[in-house]
Amino acid sequence: MEVWNPILWEFSRVMRECHRKVGAMLGKDRPPVSNGPIMGALRAQDGLTQQELSQRLQRNETSVALALERLIQEGYVTLAGEEGKSTLHLTTAGQAEAARMGRAMEETEKLALQDFTVEDIAQLHSLLERMHRNLEGKGPSGEQKPRLEY
Repeated sequence: MEVWNPILWEFSRVMRECHRKVGAMLGKDRPPVSNGPIMGALRAQDGLTQQELSQRLQRNETSVALALERLIQEGYVTLAGEEGKSTLHLTTAGQAEAARMGRAMEETEKLALQDFTVEDIAQLHSLLERMHRNLEGKGPSGEQKPRLEY
């Protein structure tokens, strides 16, 4: 009989709790926590195109487009320029919200890692990067690995 992998289950539980904590800090009527990386990237570099943003975040363009649509409707992001060459910009409200979201994420990270040493954090980061590469089917130096058959 197969049993759920406790490491992945625990990882998922930790991520949900981090999202819950950040969400509680931000309040109900705010962009979803999952939009934090989008808003953070635009805060760091104003005027990215949707394609540049997708590449920078390593997310597919469809998921970024859906998130941007909501952020535009809610008045946090605007589009400027011609169709196909539009650039993305945070509004004043978007800049303020991105800053709040960044502070909430930093506080949550400090809370989650409060008893970790610098070495623990470096090791965790390395392991998470390796897991990400594995899930993308890439080897340690970025080469494509053969796909597993299920």
